[in-house]
Amino acid sequence: MRSFCRVVVAGAFGLIAMGAALGRVLGLNRTATNGKRAKREQRAMSRFAPLAAAFVMVWSGSLTRPSSAAAAEVKLLADVVFRGEIRFPDNLSAVGLAGSGRFLVVAADEGPVVQFLKRTGPDEYTLHETIPLIDGAKDDDEIDIEGIACSDNVVYVIGSHSRKRSLLKPDKTQKANRKRLAENLREPLREKVFRFELDAAGRLASPIRSTSLRPRLENDELLAPFLAIPGKENGIDIEGIALAPDGLVAAFRSPVFREGFAPVLFFSFDRPEAGRLALVHLGGRGIRDILRVSDGYLLIGGPVNDEPVSFELYHWDGRDGIPGKDVDLTGSVKPLGTIPVTERVPPASVSAVANTPTVASPSPQPVAKPEGLVMLAESPDHYELLIVFDGLVERKAARFRAVRPRHPANGTSHPQKETW
Repeated sequence: MRSFCRVVVAGAFGLIAMGAALGRVLGLNRTATNGKRAKREQRAMSRFAPLAAAFVMVWSGSLTRPSSAAAAEVKLLADVVFRGEIRFPDNLSAVGLAGSGRFLVVAADEGPVVQFLKRTGPDEYTLHETIPLIDGAKDDDEIDIEGIACSDNVVYVIGSHSRKRSLLKPDKTQKANRKRLAENLREPLREKVFRFELDAAGRLASPIRSTSLRPRLENDELLAPFLAIPGKENGIDIEGIALAPDGLVAAFRSPVFREGFAPVLFFSFDRPEAGRLALVHLGGRGIRDILRVSDGYLLIGGPVNDEPVSFELYHWDGRDGIPGKDVDLTGSVKPLGTIPVTERVPPASVSAVANTPTVASPSPQPVAKPEGLVMLAESPDHYELLIVFDGLVERKAARFRAVRPRHPANGTSHPQKETW
């Protein structure tokens, strides 16, 4: 109802604006005594028209929400409890299901390990095994793990491949903070994709191999310029990995290109340099995770940084989203609804550096960020998902249900085959 009222109000303001503009233009024809003056004012009206249109779009929400998201719903079913010594439990960034669903695999972006949990009760998982990805790694060695994908007992883990800028600190001088701001750090440990195998008992059963997507990114005309930019500033930042029919697919939180396209890269672990780039349009959102399902992929879409943008769940059929007169992309991306996040902070916060209030946001901002998802069950009508969160104090993970999209022709869904 609130959204409907916003649309009505926006429409009214838009009609008033257009009426005023039209009246002004008609008035010019009656009163203008100088042709140059008329042309100047007509140009002014033409500049005003896009502002009126933008006003309508903002008030109706079409700039920040998918057009059909209101009809969809991602329903919270239950909180999920993790027991045992989970590393960095408030910053979980990736999750997977291994061993034919017997083991839940989780990781945080601040450590060098992945952890395996076994289901010990309804919505309860207990730590089973911790596996360091790098021999001799310390707890503070950051791989920036952002995605996990599993094919039965084979596990893939991907780092962000991002650079980072040093954070400003309130106990430093202005000169020192300016120097920190100029630091743009590349950390090779982040530029890894790992692969290993488990045995039936959920123990490491193979050497841990690694490769990197950086050589492929360096040779891509779209992505290469973003390698030198920190991830939180729209530089390269990979935040998801999933199985694909011919290998794997990596999903990017950033960069988000002009007109709102986010990149995905289909690749083979053994030949990452031959990867194929595709783009997907999520209304300007970046991809926070990607999951292979029977008829395509599920995507978590969210802000590139900390913009006041909701986290949405999408279904994508796997087709490259670049439009053209020779392609019909109708139904390629379907919004499934907003992922509910209950823990929030007030719309205005206090800057840690300047100790002054920041500009108030239009709505309270979510503390938690949905960062990873796995499929618990897939029926003809629904997906049942487990989602892990980065930043939640109380909720580390939760179980959700989303309505499964249907093919417009016959009410069913059909898998899409990617072409290399």
